[in-house]
Amino acid sequence: MRSLKIPLTQVPKGLATLTITDSLDRPITERLFFAHYDNAEKINITTDKPVYGIREKVDLSLKLQDFDETTVVSVAVVQDNRIDQGKMKDIESYTYLNNELNNIPINTKGSTYKDKKYLEQLLLIKGWRRYNWQELANTQTADTAKTHQNLLFLGAVTKSKKPLTKSVAVGAMGDDRIKLVSTEENGTFDFNNSELYTASGKKMFFFLNNNTDPSYRFTVANQLVETSERIAKLPRLEEKLPTLTLVDNSDLFIKSTEKAIRLKEVVISEKVKPKGGFGPNSCGDYVCPYGILNCQNHYGDPKNTQPIKGKTYKSNGQTMTYNGCNVSDESIFFKTEGIHIHKEFYADTYKDPLEPAYFSTIFWNYSLILDKDKPANLSFYTSDIVGKFRVVVQGISQNQVLYSEKFFEVKRK
Repeated sequence: MRSLKIPLTQVPKGLATLTITDSLDRPITERLFFAHYDNAEKINITTDKPVYGIREKVDLSLKLQDFDETTVVSVAVVQDNRIDQGKMKDIESYTYLNNELNNIPINTKGSTYKDKKYLEQLLLIKGWRRYNWQELANTQTADTAKTHQNLLFLGAVTKSKKPLTKSVAVGAMGDDRIKLVSTEENGTFDFNNSELYTASGKKMFFFLNNNTDPSYRFTVANQLVETSERIAKLPRLEEKLPTLTLVDNSDLFIKSTEKAIRLKEVVISEKVKPKGGFGPNSCGDYVCPYGILNCQNHYGDPKNTQPIKGKTYKSNGQTMTYNGCNVSDESIFFKTEGIHIHKEFYADTYKDPLEPAYFSTIFWNYSLILDKDKPANLSFYTSDIVGKFRVVVQGISQNQVLYSEKFFEVKRK
């Protein structure tokens, strides 16, 4: 037996492989190990109390624990029995394990990354994943190298169905800002992805600057959408779900009456067409049945109406005057989907007792910065749903990813 010491100062955090070969460079044995493994909690999550009533304020505090890097995290507070453990993948397990090993068996105890004993067993059986024994002798470096290519949003302007002969100015409008770009001489153009960000549900409009000639036409190739549609058609790998260890089927029932209360009463009334019409306007703006502008809790509700210019509405807990939709002539503006980087979450204080509040997600923040010197304090309200809720915090720092969770309970008083 011979002992070797290998310095890991230049090895990044994550999975590494130690392979021993013979004099002809044929692999003899292999062992997977995790470099710089540390399953200690780096984000401390605290609530002002463990049990709350319905529609009660929750004070949540997040603090980096013995960690010196500024971190950007997302925070979600969801009803625990709505989470499918077989589909949930935390950022640590996915980045360090699933992305490298693929088709990892489901760990019924929770995070695969934080379960050290389960992780050790996984690394013992997942070796030799880079080898194809039938083609090992002909394997090239390029055969296993991963290539990454950015997805683009490409467009072209034609006149009378023919390519242009000189450059024109194209504008893009998806929010309050207007972006301009000059096409190539043949009419092709592209925007940076950051210039195409729009709010969730909103449309992106292209137009020719200072030109209303109807013979001009736009064509757009959104590689983001095309790639998503292609991936959706790929065959799904079957994952073997774990056997349920239940004494009886009582654990499968929802331990709350929110559905029964929601369907308690049915009111049939005559549908009167509102002044602005039903549904969103051409800009994607709408007013929910409770008078809230672009209310995310009622997105797609058939009772939504179009907002009226100059009228005052509630929005994100504040009152604002609607300035109207800037797009009126769709023969001039080419409408397409923009890039939605996130969906704004409407944090309700539930001051209106008549509006039902059966929301399984009661808080969501997609980009919260945690500083090493001071905690981040958040406030939100519970809904009308009782039971166990889970706080999920996950994000990235300069050198690694982090994940943490916390539980609290909501009861009727």
